[in-house]
Amino acid sequence: MEIQDKLSEGEYIDGQFIDKDYIDRKMKDYNKNRRYKLYDEWSYNFGIIVVLLLIFFLILLLNSYTTFVADDFNNLFTKSGEKISSIKDIFLIQKNRYYSINGRAIAHGMGQFMLMFDKSFINFFNSIFFCTFVYSIYRFVVMPDDYGLTGDSKYLESVINSNKYGRHIFKTGVLILVFLLVWNYTPVFGQTYLWVIGAANYMWTSLMILAVLHISRRVAIINDTGHLYMWIPLIVILCFLTGWTNENTVVGLLFVLAYQLIKMMIDNTKGISIMVMMTVSTLMGFIIMITAPGNFARMKLFNEPENFSVKLILRFTKMSQAYSKYIMVLFIICLIFVIVSRIMDMRKNLETEVYFVAGLLSFWSMLAAPTFPPRAMVGTVFFFIAAIVMSIATIDRRDNKLSALIVMGMILFTGYGFVKTVPDAILASSEYLSKYNARELVILDNKSSGNVQNVEVPALPAENKYMAGFGLGDCEQDPKNWINVTIARYYGIGSVVLRK
Repeated sequence: MEIQDKLSEGEYIDGQFIDKDYIDRKMKDYNKNRRYKLYDEWSYNFGIIVVLLLIFFLILLLNSYTTFVADDFNNLFTKSGEKISSIKDIFLIQKNRYYSINGRAIAHGMGQFMLMFDKSFINFFNSIFFCTFVYSIYRFVVMPDDYGLTGDSKYLESVINSNKYGRHIFKTGVLILVFLLVWNYTPVFGQTYLWVIGAANYMWTSLMILAVLHISRRVAIINDTGHLYMWIPLIVILCFLTGWTNENTVVGLLFVLAYQLIKMMIDNTKGISIMVMMTVSTLMGFIIMITAPGNFARMKLFNEPENFSVKLILRFTKMSQAYSKYIMVLFIICLIFVIVSRIMDMRKNLETEVYFVAGLLSFWSMLAAPTFPPRAMVGTVFFFIAAIVMSIATIDRRDNKLSALIVMGMILFTGYGFVKTVPDAILASSEYLSKYNARELVILDNKSSGNVQNVEVPALPAENKYMAGFGLGDCEQDPKNWINVTIARYYGIGSVVLRK
């Protein structure tokens, strides 16, 4: 008997007649009362709240140990050397950067805006943003109604049961796993999430990208436009600004949007106009960013071979080494999950595979750039983790027990890495802050004594990847070094040099 015939005819399960109309009614009730009311989950799943609070306090602790480093000092001031004090100052600075350095005006603008506030304020909101980042990736656990909603009646029954709220331990476990994956597999955690300018460029922009992904997913995959039409102007603006945020990660975003738009056209579902506007708006922002004159001016600063083929080979070699070092383990984990979820449900759409490919595109699209700092790999990280979460949700719809065992096993596996690294991360950050305060005292003592030229300061080593200063430049013996100049300007003295 054909699947559609079985759905139409239905059958009795434990005295309840299950047919297509029954499924549709149940799913409509579920959508209406549960799916998009976040307060339901927050009200009932206290495990989610507790986990987010624990994450918040840990990241807040690390943020409180984090000082201004590297580009932070430079972004505190205007080109003329005055401290930034208004949105106008930021606009003029980013306009100049667009034509001289790079086109990432939105990201740098957000960072400079945050630097206008007290560091304790920055610590608090940066911790909030990190929790939101983790929770946004976790939210991919929500599955659309028609995600493989075909087949025998026992499967249909399992779909209804597995979609009911109440399996809070499992959902809490998925959230914990997302955090542990982010903690373990972000290449330079401190640069990406704790460094103020780094967080603005990579974590805060990732939040914007995740917001667009969730909106587009609701339209294209979950097929619920709801009240989105009244928010179209704001959505279009968000997409435009998001397209202007981060070169390589937006490539992955555009790939997902293209897939969703094509899927909607093939399925002839409602909301295509919203998807078209979102895709076009994102693409416009992206074009404005990558065509910035500053991008081409900056590329001339790198010493690369003139021959294009040789240049590409050298870039590919460096990126391959970086991929093996930073991304390979997460890639293998993600690939396994994508394959298993496909085996578990051969009829589902291509969403998990698309996010997997988006992660790869976010990484390898940087072949177009002369340099690829590890912090820029955050897009690959969250695309892969989102694919893992969606794969777990797919497996869960087929076999609750198997998905629970998988989540538990993954928590134990990644939890070992967390337990092993978190004490060192806290200790190293605490010691760094003590040394930073000592160096600051040296500068202020010299300043009060009238010694403002070539003030000798001790080094500040940052050797733990969970520190903001890890892998970044610091004060050198040359007083004309750009970091030396910005540090001296920050403290209002003539110059500083690294103590021999």
